[in-house]
Amino acid sequence: MDVRSSSSRVVCQRCPDRNFIIKGSPVWVHEGRRVVQPDVCGYEIEGRRLVVKDFRRRPWLVRRWWGRWILRREWVRLERLQGIVGIPRLLGWVDGEAFAMEWIAGERLPHLRSGSLEPAFFDRLAQLVGEMHARGVSHGDLRRKNILADREGRPYLIDFATAFLVGPSRRSQRLFRSLCEIDCLTLLKLKSHYCSDSLTDEERRCLEEQPLVLRFGRFLRKRIYRPFKPRHIRRRWEKIREFLFGQRPERRDPPDR
Repeated sequence: MDVRSSSSRVVCQRCPDRNFIIKGSPVWVHEGRRVVQPDVCGYEIEGRRLVVKDFRRRPWLVRRWWGRWILRREWVRLERLQGIVGIPRLLGWVDGEAFAMEWIAGERLPHLRSGSLEPAFFDRLAQLVGEMHARGVSHGDLRRKNILADREGRPYLIDFATAFLVGPSRRSQRLFRSLCEIDCLTLLKLKSHYCSDSLTDEERRCLEEQPLVLRFGRFLRKRIYRPFKPRHIRRRWEKIREFLFGQRPERRDPPDR
């Protein structure tokens, strides 16, 4: 099913008598780079903006098993965080293979310049992360692209697919504390990137004395994960081909409109 021309019904579980009808083309579409990633589409329906995370264009096996599981996993974590300012509000499910949530009008941090954010923004972001941790959820992927800033300078968190929900066991609680520490250290790293002058001495010390698990994870990501990403492998092959055969990759110009 193509989300660009689909007509589906979104049922709001909190208000079952109110439905949203998705008709026509979305305002924008961010297609998943891999088959296991959903499409993220923005719609304007009945004067209301919403975002749909959608697996319906994926192969049957992926959308039936992986898609439903990962969406249900993210839904449960977002449901735990409902009511916190800075967390998207859930609206409802679409055919069991997509769900709709609030559209946050803001810019992702990669689209902002390093000096465009005030220290107060990161104070609000730290408060938001603290409220999230108090609800028993750690984000686990606090990268710049998963943090939004609205026009009033308020932070929002998105993409909870890899978030961790603490359980009753001691092992789960120990893991949760470690993941919360990683969230806080990642937040300090972002703060040092955008406004390093506002870091306190204690925050600088925390950045210098990072835990072993975080350093090991960054080593794996830099030395193992990134070198074997498809685009990096493709670039290496192009360099080898140019060195051996003197062939440069053909440059594809965009088609004329």
